Amino acid sequence: MKWRVDDLYKLIEFDEDYFDFFDLYYLLNSPHKIKFLYEDEEMNLESVMEDDECVVCFNGKCYHSRDDFFKDATIKDGTKLTAIYGDLYGFQVMDNC
Repeated sequence: MKWRVDDLYKLIEFDEDYFDFFDLYYLLNSPHKIKFLYEDEEMNLESVMEDDECVVCFNGKCYHSRDDFFKDATIKDGTKLTAIYGDLYGFQVMDNC
């Protein structure tokens, strides 16, 4: 999925006003602050440069890469984001760090 998303945005311009969970593969490749909603609860994540790679911070935990984030990130009850991706909505880029 990562390569598909990366390749897609080599062909078309990213639309910051309309994106969803898997588009985060593109955004998390560089520093960003992003918010989204799940069951009306606001969630925030941030990617920051550490050496030559972006580290992703979500729910008080930092992931060494966007791959680790997509593989392991969970909400507070332990449910993986990838299991509920269809229920995540209201994605917004808050800051391009």
